[in-house]
Amino acid sequence: MSSLRVITASGPEHMRAVRLLRAAAYARHVSGCWDDDGHDEAESPQVMLCLDGDTPAGTARLHFDALPIASDVRDDEWPTSMQSGGRAECSRLAVSAGHAGARLALWRAIYWRCRPAARWLIMGARSDALARMYRSLGAVPAFTDGVSLRHGGGLRHQILALDVGGAMAAWITARHPLLGYMLAEAAPADPHCP
Repeated sequence: MSSLRVITASGPEHMRAVRLLRAAAYARHVSGCWDDDGHDEAESPQVMLCLDGDTPAGTARLHFDALPIASDVRDDEWPTSMQSGGRAECSRLAVSAGHAGARLALWRAIYWRCRPAARWLIMGARSDALARMYRSLGAVPAFTDGVSLRHGGGLRHQILALDVGGAMAAWITARHPLLGYMLAEAAPADPHCP
């Protein structure tokens, strides 16, 4: 994973790479792939691009307001503990085949970018495997039932939330196997990581 770095996508070349990564990743898991949902151009998202050297390896989108999930879930439907402190949302996670380490690199960048700005990091997971990965990092289900997400092709997703402020202490207490990686010095291209 040492050659992986996460940058904020900017310009047409980066966004073309993001769209190609998404199309390839979604085509592996669902029939057909989703067109752009319009959220990349909104004011708040940061579209992250993970590079392995110069090769695009993964992407994710991070929102700090105008969360896409919020268009499918009303504020008063969130658990009481998640109604305050600010929420960020990670969506459109896509990793190219053979670049499993890109998922962790993106996760680390997402965590550090959220830490100063949001109490809760909200994620939708269509697959049980992705939900298990999020739970292994400390995320908890926000709802007992799945939610159909318009920006997720109308498919039902498990909605999980990570207590960003409490995650590090929980990882330290549990001696989480990824703690060292989460704390390791990040690539210079990612100023949001320690």
